[in-house]
Amino acid sequence: MRSAASFAASLLALMSAGSASAMDLNQALSAARARSPVMAMAEAETEAAVARQRRARAAQGLSVALNGMIADGRSDLGGFFGFGREDVTPSSLSLEVVQPLFASGALRAGVAGAQADRRRVEEGLRRTQADLTLSVVQAYA
Repeated sequence: MRSAASFAASLLALMSAGSASAMDLNQALSAARARSPVMAMAEAETEAAVARQRRARAAQGLSVALNGMIADGRSDLGGFFGFGREDVTPSSLSLEVVQPLFASGALRAGVAGAQADRRRVEEGLRRTQADLTLSVVQAYA
């Protein structure tokens, strides 16, 4: 909290020293929120938690994979089985579809854990916003 308070105080000092006009509290709050590395980190953690929740939900569904391969080469079997020198182009294509049928509750537990993690991180973001607001108000006062 001290680092947020010192950040807010230095931000206010820099902004008031650099401009001729006074800054009101709302401007100071929005400037601190826009430039705070602590807020940026909390917002990034929130976005990561949302992505983890989406990934946990996606694990319950169907997954599809398409793989292909093509090559070009020359074959010389020396007349073995009647094959001589030839230009060859081996290729393959595969499609894999997987649907989990039974996971003994592991997928549901993964989704529940990701939801709980998201709520925890969102609460941390709200706490960070409140701490920053308090620091800016104290520095402003």
